[in-house]
Amino acid sequence: MATFRPTKRSTPTSPIQRLRRSLSSESDDEPTVHISDAATAGSDASASTDDEKAVLSHWDSDNALDATDLPSTLLLHPSQQPPTLFLDVDGVLNTAQMFERHALHPKLLKRLKSVVDATDCRIVLSTTWRMAEENERVLLDALIEHGINPNVVVGRTPVLGLADLHWSGDHGTLAETRRASEIVRYLDTSPAVEKGRWAVVDDLDVLRVDDPSIRQRLEGHFIRTAVESGLTQTCCDALIALLKPLPPPPCAEPSAPPADVCRGPPTSPTFNMKLLSTTGTVIT
Repeated sequence: MATFRPTKRSTPTSPIQRLRRSLSSESDDEPTVHISDAATAGSDASASTDDEKAVLSHWDSDNALDATDLPSTLLLHPSQQPPTLFLDVDGVLNTAQMFERHALHPKLLKRLKSVVDATDCRIVLSTTWRMAEENERVLLDALIEHGINPNVVVGRTPVLGLADLHWSGDHGTLAETRRASEIVRYLDTSPAVEKGRWAVVDDLDVLRVDDPSIRQRLEGHFIRTAVESGLTQTCCDALIALLKPLPPPPCAEPSAPPADVCRGPPTSPTFNMKLLSTTGTVIT
């Protein structure tokens, strides 16, 4: 069975590593301005660099990337918010039959691309792969390898401890409770995401939680995969249905106005309007 294996390179190749390298080189060299207006260029370049450094700091930090920390350009009004996909990896982009470390199935990656292409969605990593930089690098490289722009990955769900979970103590539901709680915590800090279109794809049953309020918020947004098959075409179709904007309702044919609605001024000889003053008084 063909699987994706990251290519070994002597230089950083992931988007985050390239960003880190570019910012490092800028600190040693004089910045190059590509805009003729020096004042405008200076402010734009500074803002761009600040945003880039902000993004990089999230991926370097020990904490997860929260929406409240994102550059302001990514915090959009709900009406402008692109759809969001909370993505798991194990059991979604690989299967139980794939035992190699960092195994990702090319067919399943192509199916993910079809969802991204059809919906223009943004991806938030809810997978445990987000907790190790090496795993994230492999995943981002695989996305690039299969034609998915890595910029669609805009964040990660936070990592919660047991004290932050509404959990009964049943170890059989710990993984599901943690995953569901982390997604809901991300939604708490990203109201525009929750008001927009969003979906969760995971092989864990995130509706199997003790807290009914968490279950209620995820119901209607969750597509579960089977660990034996991963992201099937049926799952893709369901995700597209959740994430793709609904077409506008057809315009109704205008009905004819009542006969007396558009009636003009009377034509009686007694109607002799000579002047309409600014007070609205008719002077005859």
